[in-house]
Amino acid sequence: MVNDGVVDIGGLKVLAVPGRGFPQNVPCDAYLLESAGEILLVDTGADREVGWILDAAGPLGASISLMVNTHAHFDQLAGNAKLLSAGVAALLAPGGAEKLVERYGEASRSYRGQIDLDELSAFFTNAEVSVFMNYYNGQHMTMPEVPVSRSLAGGDTVRFGDVALEVIEAPGHSPHHLCLLDRERGALFSGSALLSEGIAYAGDNLFEPGGEGDVAMLLESTSRLEGLPFDALFSSAGFILEGGPGRARETALYYREFEERLLELLSGGPSSPEELARSLHTGERTRMQAYRDRAAVLGMLRKLQAEGVGVPTSQPAPPNPPSPTREKARFKTPFLHRPT
Repeated sequence: MVNDGVVDIGGLKVLAVPGRGFPQNVPCDAYLLESAGEILLVDTGADREVGWILDAAGPLGASISLMVNTHAHFDQLAGNAKLLSAGVAALLAPGGAEKLVERYGEASRSYRGQIDLDELSAFFTNAEVSVFMNYYNGQHMTMPEVPVSRSLAGGDTVRFGDVALEVIEAPGHSPHHLCLLDRERGALFSGSALLSEGIAYAGDNLFEPGGEGDVAMLLESTSRLEGLPFDALFSSAGFILEGGPGRARETALYYREFEERLLELLSGGPSSPEELARSLHTGERTRMQAYRDRAAVLGMLRKLQAEGVGVPTSQPAPPNPPSPTREKARFKTPFLHRPT
């Protein structure tokens, strides 16, 4: 049941706090979960969303006692410091990523020198690159250190109110990613490992110091998630109240078709990642879509190489200037699509 934006699943109240967007234009949602007068926050959005999260918690009649980061990306953890300062008692993070969560600002400062500005300039205008870097310098690199109260591993339980959430490890979008499963109510809080609309992304994570995505790991996680007992899916790209496992099947099918089409193109001889991306993703593309199209191709090429498949590629070619319009294509970039 949904009432004034609050979803009630067997006594567990869930309120989505929509992401408001970033220079990269990939906003991510946070979720407030209330049970028996306690609130758990799943992901904390960007720093600028903290006020909206606190305001949204008010009508639930309780304060936030715990928060969980599903993975160590900026749009999942940037609100940590302000929320802890506002009185949230504890921060939980994926095992293996806890140090990155704690010291994200320091990691971003170290990673700054690895950002290839020439590569960015091949896809974006100088003005866009300037906006990205100003945001990175002013937001990512200045994030203060925060304490992680508990590291989570697969099989752990997160309890609040009358609810017990099982931790499910689901790497792929990022090296250390977790989901939270409410077996009793059939609800999965998936972060970016499985999306309610579109396809989870497993390529280069722009401006993220925590490592690249991994397609093979994502597909293993997708298969594991498909077999879980849930129907409602709450993801960083919105939520659906039924058909959650079907999204896992659609994700696996998408990547299987992507791989088959890529192998077909490679059988015609060496091509650059840019040429392959343009062949796979036909139609008009935004600059960000074109950048991520190429990153998705590189991610799949890494998977094929790891499996011992010969991958003939030529030197990268300069990308064609993409159009700013958005048009669906045979192999669209669905991880940028959000519910309307």
